[in-house]
Amino acid sequence: LSYSLTLAEMVQHEMVRATGAADRGVRQNAFYVIRYARSPAILVEVGFVSNSDEGSKLATDAYQSLLAQALAQGILDF
Repeated sequence: LSYSLTLAEMVQHEMVRATGAADRGVRQNAFYVIRYARSPAILVEVGFVSNSDEGSKLATDAYQSLLAQALAQGILDF
């Protein structure tokens, strides 16, 4: 789980850097899909569609691409 935490922190850093979104931090929980993974594993929440600002951004190809690139960079940094 320590590798998963490191991966999560690196991805979080890149996502915040790329988007300028508020850093809500990394939260830990022993979800089954993470606890029993044989490699580092994380769950990523990229925004809230119910939030009017985030929801409209999430609907655009440009923002989705930005999120995907930040996610990939965090994984590569790991």
